Amino acid sequence: MVLCSGGTLLPEHLLLDAGPAAKPVGPAVAEAPPAAEAPRATEAPPIAEASPDGAPGAAGGGDLRSELDDLERRRILDALEQCAGNQTRAAALLGMPRRTFVARLGAYGIRRPRKKPR
Repeated sequence: MVLCSGGTLLPEHLLLDAGPAAKPVGPAVAEAPPAAEAPRATEAPPIAEASPDGAPGAAGGGDLRSELDDLERRRILDALEQCAGNQTRAAALLGMPRRTFVARLGAYGIRRPRKKPR
């Protein structure tokens, strides 16, 4: 209503489309200079090859998937150390469900800590 000129609010005064062409209507709105267009890519990025184990991009050496796996493995080990081997607390520390955490332990070949006998 603030941007509306006159006493009646009309459909053209409302921003019904959030797309780039949607502009508020009214005298109080200043016209912004057009934004520079981002350069368009003429080629699509190369698609990573799958390795024999099914992991994408493993043929390229230091690919993103292996870096992410290494990072996740280190964070899991750090969380277990911080929580003295308590899997439930380590999972909570990482913000993941315990079942997912235990599955990741198996996927990364990390032995599950067991409770110490009293």
